[in-house]
Amino acid sequence: DHRTAPAWNIAEIKGAWPEGCSGILLRNGPALFQRQGETKQHLFDGDGLIQKWELSTKRIQHRAAWIHTQKFEREQQEDKFFYPGLASNPALGRPIRNPDNLNTANTNLIAWNGALLALWEAGSAHEIEPERLETLGPKVWSPDTKGAPFGAHPKVDDRGNLWNIGIAGNKLLIYVIEPNGGLKHVSVHTVRDCAIAHDFVLTERFLGVWLAPIRLKPDHLIQSDITLLQAMEWHEREGSQFLLFDRDQFKLAKTIELDAELIFHFANAWEEGDSIHMTYVSSSYEQLQNDMLSNANTTQKIPHPSQTCLKRIDLKGGISETVKCSECVEFPQIDERLRGTASQTVFCLSQDNTNGRRRFNGIIRYELEGSDPSSWQASEDIELEEHVYTPKDKRNPNEGGWLVGTGYHTASQQGFCTVFDADQLKEGPLATVFLDGPTPISLHGSFLTDP
Repeated sequence: DHRTAPAWNIAEIKGAWPEGCSGILLRNGPALFQRQGETKQHLFDGDGLIQKWELSTKRIQHRAAWIHTQKFEREQQEDKFFYPGLASNPALGRPIRNPDNLNTANTNLIAWNGALLALWEAGSAHEIEPERLETLGPKVWSPDTKGAPFGAHPKVDDRGNLWNIGIAGNKLLIYVIEPNGGLKHVSVHTVRDCAIAHDFVLTERFLGVWLAPIRLKPDHLIQSDITLLQAMEWHEREGSQFLLFDRDQFKLAKTIELDAELIFHFANAWEEGDSIHMTYVSSSYEQLQNDMLSNANTTQKIPHPSQTCLKRIDLKGGISETVKCSECVEFPQIDERLRGTASQTVFCLSQDNTNGRRRFNGIIRYELEGSDPSSWQASEDIELEEHVYTPKDKRNPNEGGWLVGTGYHTASQQGFCTVFDADQLKEGPLATVFLDGPTPISLHGSFLTDP
């Protein structure tokens, strides 16, 4: 109920929570889709709800809270939608003065400098008080960047700096935030017009941004009955651009022209000689346009499923080689300590695409060299969400780790949290904590290991 603070209780714990896996799981996702009979039409349009799981052998607790953005507060007062989303135009529209009028803060949740940041790539991050989960307001990094887009997938470098991008049309912003929370650098770059740049990569020398050939049609944007999704257009023949910015100089070092491809999520990227290697999930424009709508046909096989890929790009010749896997996957994860290095292991959620399922009910582990993939598949009444990798020993990457995440049991209509031994996926979950009712979908989050 969006009129009250959401609350669930722990209903049941199956298995035993493992010793050594102790911390806080943060989750964020779109949750509010209906007001007064009006329904948002796309997965990305719901207002954000954050969830906080405190997990250990001694204590398991769950809390949740709505993210009180400007949009949420204004629409909450009259319990009506006033602002459009990606695929929704409300009947009672209000003037849009800046991107934060539309900000749902519904995509990711990270901890940074004593606070939590709820992220939505087209506008400001929102600061959240970590104990009570109260919304403190939009994060302003500097007067010049107030209200500017701040992406949903920031990266931390080996010095503890937080890197991020933001894109608005043909303007790309690059941010570097110091460990103490201060803005170390921001620059604005003119690039090819692009409607979506959801993620990016960091290597030893470069920040890499993938620009898929998606543009907004200006003549469509001025029509009140056209949604943002309808105003998007895919230009297959233009191909994609991979922009490499020098991390020291913050200047564009190289533009590589490649085949048209939509990438929402990168797992990792690293340099070897004159080449860059990237692991990522290749998506399709059809998924964005059709499969994430509330009225999507979930009985048909997905025609263009997302796939894990390994791409090598020759920086001298611009030639690329891509190896694709056959599984239908998303939400790639790695050991974050190995970011920017030639890490061999990638974890993803997987789904059975033979019967038209639109939800993930498995986890798969890929080894880039040597071993065949290992996986675990749940029953059809289980829907899994992103599972975050957390190491067993912070100082020793060889000790393995845990995969901690959330999901939904459709038969009993219960949300849950679960933990796997990342080295023993086939054994299934070590523990599953069920709540006493249904929980909304969550997209991304993070795990904070106890000191």
